[in-house]
Amino acid sequence: MKIGISAFGTDSGKSGISQYAANVVGRLLDLAPQHDFVVFVNRADAAWVQSWHPRLTVIALPDWTGHPVASIFWHLFMLPAMLRRYGCDVVFMPAGNRRQIGRASCRERVYVLV
Repeated sequence: MKIGISAFGTDSGKSGISQYAANVVGRLLDLAPQHDFVVFVNRADAAWVQSWHPRLTVIALPDWTGHPVASIFWHLFMLPAMLRRYGCDVVFMPAGNRRQIGRASCRERVYVLV
């Protein structure tokens, strides 16, 4: 299975959601070595996200996609196409409360909010 992850809203490790995302994703890769993980993130946060785990495939997007309003539109209109392009079966959005996708873009969507 290929799992897409939106790492937008993780604030380069400065917020609680960023620590949550880093720890959950890092643990998922350890627990599921048979699966592939693709993370979508703005370029400014790409190196930090890559530090979560060496097996991550990080797709760095232009920095303007990190702006909150631009990020919402990117998730609505571009994320579905990126998930199809990279063959993702599910998408995990740790900050999904701020950036929800409105139409089907892969088989399943996973929102985990604590």
